[in-house]
Amino acid sequence: MAILPILKYPNPTLITPAVPVTEFNESLQVLAKDMLETMYSAPGVGLAAPQIGELLQLVVIDVDFKMDYDDDGVLPPRYFNKKPRILINPKITSSSGQHTSEEGCLSFPKLYTEISRANYIEIEYQDLQGKFRKEIHKKNLLTICIQHEIDHLNGILMIDRCNPLERQRIIDSMKVHK
Repeated sequence: MAILPILKYPNPTLITPAVPVTEFNESLQVLAKDMLETMYSAPGVGLAAPQIGELLQLVVIDVDFKMDYDDDGVLPPRYFNKKPRILINPKITSSSGQHTSEEGCLSFPKLYTEISRANYIEIEYQDLQGKFRKEIHKKNLLTICIQHEIDHLNGILMIDRCNPLERQRIIDSMKVHK
């Protein structure tokens, strides 16, 4: 497995819509595993393929994992409670309600903003073998994360979901952090 570089705003790939995955092969499995390793090491709870420069409709999510370091902080972190999810060609088929919470993004390091999202979603996606699946999620971090990562597949960034003043604050912060 490999840790891949994560693209940062304003890289234009981040606003380019991804194309559907049509081949469910070993290359896709390797990419998904590399994306999980990248996400865990960042650390983050979700990562979309466009964030690592691959314009494919593929996201990896794990809102349950925990990490811990050895006593002196020298060794790499240990991960516990991993429950990775791999969603291919995901679509939100129904949504309702609204909830506002603070979100961050690996493409906007160390920046957070309030975003309103649906608090109930129904999704359809394919797994690594191409099998179609349906799920319902409501009022939890996974619900928010799925919506955030699907936005990435459509070229929508968290700054597209916040108010204009907050958007400008985040853009200005990214210029400072370059």
